[in-house]
Amino acid sequence: MKNRIKLSFSILIIFLVTIFQFCRKEEIKKIIKVTTGEISEIATNSATAKGEIIDVGGGTLLYGHCWSTSQKPTYDNEKTILYTKEIPGVFSSSLSGLSPGTTYYIRAFAYEVKDENHDGINDGIIAYGNEKNFKTENQTLATVITGSVNEITPNTAKI
Repeated sequence: MKNRIKLSFSILIIFLVTIFQFCRKEEIKKIIKVTTGEISEIATNSATAKGEIIDVGGGTLLYGHCWSTSQKPTYDNEKTILYTKEIPGVFSSSLSGLSPGTTYYIRAFAYEVKDENHDGINDGIIAYGNEKNFKTENQTLATVITGSVNEITPNTAKI
């Protein structure tokens, strides 16, 4: 009887060790969530864009907006970088150097920094907000209107 109890107890121990070996605790990763907000103050060569970081994921973020004349702009396109943020919230980017009368596509982005020097994009996770588009104002040229010229002299003329 004692041998049976010892055998049962040994089997139970082996079973529990096996279960615990395969039931390791996995790290739960939070997902970065960002949205693209309103585009305002649209001029011939500039605009202002808003964005919001809903969830910062697992740490510090670089964030901003990326834009292009093609759809689905990425971090490789023109961008603003607003550096680190560790809490959710609204942010704003000033876009400059835009061309007059041009349609642009824009997305907010947030990049989880893994490299403490912030000098590489390939070491972290990047998330994009929804895509929006806007068109810059056309450039207006000045209009000059002149009247007829009368009473012309060597030094003067009347309009």
